[in-house]
Amino acid sequence: MHVLMTNDDGPPAPNSSPYIFPLFQQIKKDTDWKTTVVLPDSQKSWISKAIFINDKVLETFYDPETEKTTDSRQSEKDWTLLTGTPATCSSIGIHHICQDKPDLILSGPNYGRNTSSIAALASGTLGAAFEGAGAGVRAIAISYAFWDGKTMDYVEEASALVVKLCQYLYANWDEGVDVYSINVPLCKEMATGEDKILWTHIHQAQHSPLFQETRAKHSPLFQETRAKPLDEHALREAQSQGKDTTVEESGEASKTKPRTFEFRPRFQDLQKSINDEQGRLSDTWAVAERNISVTPLRANFMHQDIGTRNREIKL
Repeated sequence: MHVLMTNDDGPPAPNSSPYIFPLFQQIKKDTDWKTTVVLPDSQKSWISKAIFINDKVLETFYDPETEKTTDSRQSEKDWTLLTGTPATCSSIGIHHICQDKPDLILSGPNYGRNTSSIAALASGTLGAAFEGAGAGVRAIAISYAFWDGKTMDYVEEASALVVKLCQYLYANWDEGVDVYSINVPLCKEMATGEDKILWTHIHQAQHSPLFQETRAKHSPLFQETRAKPLDEHALREAQSQGKDTTVEESGEASKTKPRTFEFRPRFQDLQKSINDEQGRLSDTWAVAERNISVTPLRANFMHQDIGTRNREIKL
């Protein structure tokens, strides 16, 4: 079986992309799959299925053992890095890098959970999977949830479990499914088998503002704002705890200069709705209960049944 691996976190890095190499190694250990790895050359989270149509995409090559990047392929074991989005990596990987069409796309494991409609619609991990599904390739999106900054606890156990789960899903694929979204909690219950693997639905959720206005003494066109940009680790840590990522700033906002805004989402409202009637048995609820969530998805925006209404709209 030929598997195309991609992600939205880019090549291995301790604080943004620590999971893909352990999973790659586990696949080599436990399966006879042929693997092709095509990744964005840098972090591309919260980008969904975007493709930058005006950009030329540059290809470079990455050796996961030495962590060196070169302009030319040095070995058949090299991974491919592209200056594009996760969806771009899926498309180019399928049609231009894989010598034969892959049987399965594995997107992830994402650095942090991708639970709820908020995360699913924004996720580059799911975006890459949906791009593959649009090309007729089965796809599984994988995300790891962590708590209290313990990002590397139980990664070995998670990798082994994910390989088994992906083998099961591929062998028992539901023909009505295009993409499976897996969320794995990095916790003791998962590592010891005390948890459950649950079929779930996506938690339909709403969020508070994603951006915070920042203040600068001079025009933001020429000077950076005072607030430190939110890195991927800080974002995922706040998400895991349902916290606010906004910061307190002193001084008054300028009434004459252009305003600036930084990405600083608030996750409190998402946490509040986990245990309501709709939230139970959802992906968000399952992970909060330290269980593994598997959500079957179609690669489309399913329409609401119009029922007995007339098909024609008359104004």
